[in-house]
Amino acid sequence: TLSPLDLIYDENGGWIKQPNVPTGVKRSNAVSYSFPEDSIAIITTGEDGSNYMKTTYKYRADSSLWVQVANFPGSSR
Repeated sequence: TLSPLDLIYDENGGWIKQPNVPTGVKRSNAVSYSFPEDSIAIITTGEDGSNYMKTTYKYRADSSLWVQVANFPGSSR
C-alpha cells in the first residue's frame, strides 16, 4: 500500500508516485514541510518501529531526488 510519503499532488489535479525516501527504513510519525514555491519538501524525525530518528531529507521536485541534509539538531523524536 502507498503512504502519503509515496505520493505527490500533481499540478494537473492528480497524484503521482514519487521516489522513496532513501533511508531503506520506513518511518512513522515523521514531521514534514513543503515549500511549493521552491518545489522542495523536507521530512525529519519519526520512528522506525523501535528507534526514534533525527535524520532529515530534502526532496527536490525539479530533479525528483531525495538528498540527506544535516540531522535535526534536537534529540531524536
